[in-house]
Amino acid sequence: MNKFSRTARSVTFAAIVGLSMGVSAPAAIAQDTAINQAAGDSPLVNKDAKGSLTIHKFGNPTSEGQPSGTEADVKDVEATGAEKLDGVGFTVYKINKTADGATDIDVTTNEGLLAASKLKAADFSQGAALKDGLPDGVLKEVATGTTGPDGKWVVSENLDLGAYLVVETGPKEGYDPAVPFIAFVPMTADNGGDNQGTSWNYDVHAFPKNYKDEEPTKTVKDKDQNAGDENLVYTVTGTARQLKPNTERTQFQITDEIDSKLEITDVKVTVAGKEIQPTQDVDGKFFEGNKVDVALNEETAKSLNAGDKVVVTITTKLKPQFENATDIAPNTGLVFQNNPDGSENHTPKETPEVKTYWGGLQFKKVDGDRKGLEGAEFQIVRQEAGKQCSEIDTKKKDSWTPVNGQQNGKVDTTFVSGQDGTVKITGLHVNDFEDNAEVAAEDQSHYCLIETKAPKGKELLPEALEFKLVATSTDPDRVYELASVQVGANEGEVVNSDDTTPNLPMTGGAGVGILAAIGAAIVAAGAWFARRGSKN
Repeated sequence: MNKFSRTARSVTFAAIVGLSMGVSAPAAIAQDTAINQAAGDSPLVNKDAKGSLTIHKFGNPTSEGQPSGTEADVKDVEATGAEKLDGVGFTVYKINKTADGATDIDVTTNEGLLAASKLKAADFSQGAALKDGLPDGVLKEVATGTTGPDGKWVVSENLDLGAYLVVETGPKEGYDPAVPFIAFVPMTADNGGDNQGTSWNYDVHAFPKNYKDEEPTKTVKDKDQNAGDENLVYTVTGTARQLKPNTERTQFQITDEIDSKLEITDVKVTVAGKEIQPTQDVDGKFFEGNKVDVALNEETAKSLNAGDKVVVTITTKLKPQFENATDIAPNTGLVFQNNPDGSENHTPKETPEVKTYWGGLQFKKVDGDRKGLEGAEFQIVRQEAGKQCSEIDTKKKDSWTPVNGQQNGKVDTTFVSGQDGTVKITGLHVNDFEDNAEVAAEDQSHYCLIETKAPKGKELLPEALEFKLVATSTDPDRVYELASVQVGANEGEVVNSDDTTPNLPMTGGAGVGILAAIGAAIVAAGAWFARRGSKN
């Protein structure tokens, strides 16, 4: 055998080994089928033969396995805990030239196979998308299809001999897509490990493997949290994905940016159920200002096993910034972690958005002539579903717990009518959307407005006024307008009656009082003179 032939065979062996390396180059195995038999078993390629390519799709193996060149390879991969994945889409292209278009690819010639052995899938494809700027004629699409219930897709049983780019275009939900790879049809048969191939395999089977990648989650606990309250809590959870066997985990990071209407008061992190400290973070802190950045140091990242949860709990306080009915900007967290092959990943997974809404109340305090009344004071009580405002204990002043709200830039529980009688309160959590979910009408809480101090010379309101904060529109997003209350004939106005005390009858006439006083003076004077005469 001449030197060039030995080189070509070595290159072919390297290509086969490359295809057996898992995600970046799935294992390719030989099957002794009719195609192999028809092509013959010569150590020279039958240039008139046709080949075939079959994709076997497996998910989450605990080891890569070694191809044996027989149908037993399917059982071998299954034995690693991998499952067959159906519905995974692929597109296959024949590579006719190098990516620059300068060199033809023909695996049936020594020069062509040598050129093919230097091809890299990344020269032609960036993930599921072909690279821009490839010259015409470099690639030719030959087939598209999906794996069946057995996890298998037969690309073709009548392929021209050549090099083929295989791109996963429809990944299984919950799994990372396999990296594009190149399959050679034919390949040297049975020359893995210590074996020495003596013939060609025209019936190529490839085993691209996928690894589970659970979507990160984000939740919010905002029920009953008004302006100034301190327990609006976000929770971001990321799951450590399974890496290829013998691959070291070095990266796990969760970031989030909290709306400026909130102030972060605490960030706690648990890894696999155990709380960790900021010293286990790359920069020694979990947050700064309103930016959360939890990046596990290498030692902590290495401790993660596939399926472990990293949970970041962010506790916030609502700042007094609710001049109008408002909301918190829709918010997502980001999770970065190693790719299945162990390389660092700079394209994060996003959590779903979470949303929080606040509304407010506005009305005008007036007298019977619709003149604004200054100085009336109010408190607001939140009542749970099914409980009426009339059920508030009226026996004593402090029988209820007033909620926070904002008025004139200040968070308080008591709200005062202005010079023109206007009362505007914002920063009240809405009643129809809590913890990032819509609340059914029968389960909604409501508010009760209580007048705790009447305007000067006016009567108190004898009953609490009920109101709700519900969306006036949900298309495309929820919209909340300021609610209102009404007492009297005019919408948005609350009339106070005049003080009824002056209507009470007087306790006596003025003349009678004067006479009684004079009579008392005369009696006192008589008693004095009598006492003096007795002494004399």
